[in-house]
Amino acid sequence: MVAPQQDLFYQPPASLSTLAPGTIVADRPVTLADPPAATAAWQISFRSNDSHDEPILAVTTLMVPTTPWPGPGLRPAVSLQFAEDSTALQCAPSYTLRAATSAADGLQSSQAALPAALLQRGWAVAVPDHEGPRSAFTAGPSSGHVVLDGIRAAARFTAGGLTPDTPWGLTGYSGGGTASGWAAQMQPSYAPELHITGAAIGGTPSDLMLLNRVNDNGPASPMVLETLAGIDAEYPEARISELLNAHGRDVFSQIRRMCTQQALTTYAFTSLRNLSAVPGLLDDPHVAGVLADNTLGHLTPRIPIYDYHGVLDELVPVGQDDSFVHQWCSDGATVQIVRDPLFEHIVEGTAHQDDAVNYLADRFTSVPAPDQC
Repeated sequence: MVAPQQDLFYQPPASLSTLAPGTIVADRPVTLADPPAATAAWQISFRSNDSHDEPILAVTTLMVPTTPWPGPGLRPAVSLQFAEDSTALQCAPSYTLRAATSAADGLQSSQAALPAALLQRGWAVAVPDHEGPRSAFTAGPSSGHVVLDGIRAAARFTAGGLTPDTPWGLTGYSGGGTASGWAAQMQPSYAPELHITGAAIGGTPSDLMLLNRVNDNGPASPMVLETLAGIDAEYPEARISELLNAHGRDVFSQIRRMCTQQALTTYAFTSLRNLSAVPGLLDDPHVAGVLADNTLGHLTPRIPIYDYHGVLDELVPVGQDDSFVHQWCSDGATVQIVRDPLFEHIVEGTAHQDDAVNYLADRFTSVPAPDQC
């Protein structure tokens, strides 16, 4: 297999800017490393937009059961956002789903069984590379664009049997929950024509400033470095690279080549202070402004949401999840709020997978959504 960095499939055509968002550029059938039974799979590349509304080429992996949909209605589909949580292209799901590789580590690996659970219900599943071609981890608008344009592309891909009227659900945990949340809140303005019936998100990181301060110099400090590296790739105007010392630039260069587990093993307990050329890098107004812009809650979803989080979450504090849910609720959103008093981040990631799937099943069958706003 050829890694994305050397694979021509991931290279944008010169005409990309002339295409509408969601337009298919190329497609190819693929063989998955752990293929679910009776499933056909393809990769689809398509035009999307980055966080500045500039054209990018994005990729999604579409899986469709080969057995006929028994009905009623059209076969539903789910856009599943993995917690890639890294800043290297070889960690993207389109590659890790095909390669028998350790690149799919951490939470992405723990979610590996979820596509099969969705496919067993007869649903189609799309898994987008929601970090985009720059591996822009935590860049919210870009991830929302890629998820929504990936749905547009899948609906236009005739071999998959989906249509513009296909009912869709969104789901993801941790970093995948963030991408799903951004897609949900951007959909009314960015892709109002899409038939999205609901979203199930959990352990969702939102307030990037708070998360960076909580995890700096701790066991999950590499997530701080990956957050800032992803933001730096997407927002050069934040000037993060200019605020690093020589050691910091070297660390950022190395972490941009790593997937989650290697980063956590290599750079745990790293202090941002030791990588910075200035005191208080996070306090720089350019950095703080971009982090604020990439915090969930500025927009409001019009689809029902299932939001779950462990109260003992040591990596992603539940309070910042409560904050954006409160913002959504105050603006008229419909949210079922689940808080587990005894679960931390990793356990919570699997505790409600079945509940999230059942929530989407109810939305596909028009069961009224619970509302705890």
